[in-house]
Amino acid sequence: MIQSGDCLKLESCESTQLIARERGEQGAPHGFWVSSQRQTGGRGRRGNQWVSTPGNLHLSVVLRPARSDHWTWVAIAAAVGTLEVLQSELGPGSESGLSIKWPNDLWLDGRKLAGFLCEVCQKRGQPPFLVLGLGLNVGFAPQVSEQQTAALLEVLGAPDSGELLSKLQDEVPRAVARACTRLDTEGTSWVSEIFWKHSAFKPGAQVEWGEAGARQTGIVRELGPHGELRVEAQGAVVSLYSEEIRGFRSAGG
Repeated sequence: MIQSGDCLKLESCESTQLIARERGEQGAPHGFWVSSQRQTGGRGRRGNQWVSTPGNLHLSVVLRPARSDHWTWVAIAAAVGTLEVLQSELGPGSESGLSIKWPNDLWLDGRKLAGFLCEVCQKRGQPPFLVLGLGLNVGFAPQVSEQQTAALLEVLGAPDSGELLSKLQDEVPRAVARACTRLDTEGTSWVSEIFWKHSAFKPGAQVEWGEAGARQTGIVRELGPHGELRVEAQGAVVSLYSEEIRGFRSAGG
């Protein structure tokens, strides 16, 4: 275990999300983060298990944004901040395969590279705060049912993920905290602009969501004021807030 004023680095734990929440309830400041080489109970969205393979990045960041009306944008802002770190790491040209899949995934060449989980936390008698969990495939691409995955070392061709992992372990949570602070000072327009520049599907793309037997399709139009995805379906505009987009066709077909 390595502990400093702004972070806690562990070899193993049940969940960095749980520990970050506990530290937040104890007064940990904005930007404090917890990382672990291994998690025994890592979680993704909708209660799904997040496979925590040693050699990948698993961390959670305590965030205390001043403007609660921007909280629904935090996961998208975190994806933007993380993407910018990865772009600088991959170098000119090689980062072109990176994209953001709404609402909270990063893709590499159409395969899942990272996922984000943002939760509101509050201890009785204290103001609420957020915990942003992040899983990033650095050295390994865990097998996930019905989903293709990717790892950074596939692109970099490096023989060992240790040095890269150590670097990202420090840079990514700081980028996430900066992005959240920027939401407070500059609003959401910059997030929307960068999101659309790197979005896995652009306005005009056909997307599909919903469970088997109740699938719906629509055409992507815009992001709403809360970061929701607005799509046109059967002549009406529908707002998606956390639905899983299972398939899509680009605006160009």
